[in-house]
Amino acid sequence: MARDLDHILRTLRSCLASGEQLRGLTQLSAGYSNETYLLEGPDLILRLAPERAPLIPVAFDVLHQFAVFAVLATTPGAPPVPSVRYLEPDASKIGGAFFLMERMRGIPFSDWNAAEWALTESAAFREGLSRQAVEVVANLHQMKPLEVLGPVLSPLGELNRWRHCLDRFGGCPPLDETFDLLQRTAPAPLGSPSPCHGDLKLSNMLWEDGKFVGLLDWEMASNGDPRWDLAYMTLNHAGPHREGMPGMDASGFWDRDRIISEWEIRTARQADRILWFEAANSAKLSTIIMSGYLMTREGLSDDERYLEWEPLAYELRDRAYNLGQLDAQLSAA
Repeated sequence: MARDLDHILRTLRSCLASGEQLRGLTQLSAGYSNETYLLEGPDLILRLAPERAPLIPVAFDVLHQFAVFAVLATTPGAPPVPSVRYLEPDASKIGGAFFLMERMRGIPFSDWNAAEWALTESAAFREGLSRQAVEVVANLHQMKPLEVLGPVLSPLGELNRWRHCLDRFGGCPPLDETFDLLQRTAPAPLGSPSPCHGDLKLSNMLWEDGKFVGLLDWEMASNGDPRWDLAYMTLNHAGPHREGMPGMDASGFWDRDRIISEWEIRTARQADRILWFEAANSAKLSTIIMSGYLMTREGLSDDERYLEWEPLAYELRDRAYNLGQLDAQLSAA
């Protein structure tokens, strides 16, 4: 069922101090975790809990997200994030708890390919993007765990968090063998824990004139082993059992090995067992898409994109299993 945007507009106008400035509401995204809208006039972003069952239980708590943004904004060394402006926990007002935050300037990459605006620039420009991205992530991984992100999770604990997403469907046989392998071979924590963003894809980084300006979408953040984040980044690039994201082989962009080596230098950490973490992230992504497929099939979601993306879930599952086997072989050698 579509949202009643007129009702949301009327309610926001009545409860916000700047309500008279509100001219319209534009939906930016919906169907993954929380719904996102642009408030035209005040130029603010509305994050709203979903009407139907959330795709990822760990990612839809808007009250928690508000707290995370508030803490990050005042924590030295944290990446720039949008400032939060208003929190409404009463779900009855517009059909879900919500918060408002500033609309950060800047443009991202897409989820599927390198941005055209980056590909038309020089190799030096693209190298600057890579350098800044790794620097931002390395700085995050030198921070101490944040209380707002909860208890520290081991590599196995984070993996189990994603396997549990499938428990409401009674498990998922296509993924069970992959998770079994990764659980048996999970590495021990290495070094001190840090905050982990959890969704370090290029489309969550904002850029303006080649300068990094902000890191969005902390729904899946946790305290844990930063190799989870590093491996999520490297999945954009060519590596064992996969091709890179289209366009990321353009001159200037750092490749997988350069990203890993620079991260190690900047953090004084080691990227041991990075193949396991790449496998685990592939299983995580497969879980997200497979959960969406199962929810749509069972009528718990009306986002039909997941019916189309079922083959991608299996592709990611296969990649995860193959990477997990490769990691196990190399670890045993």
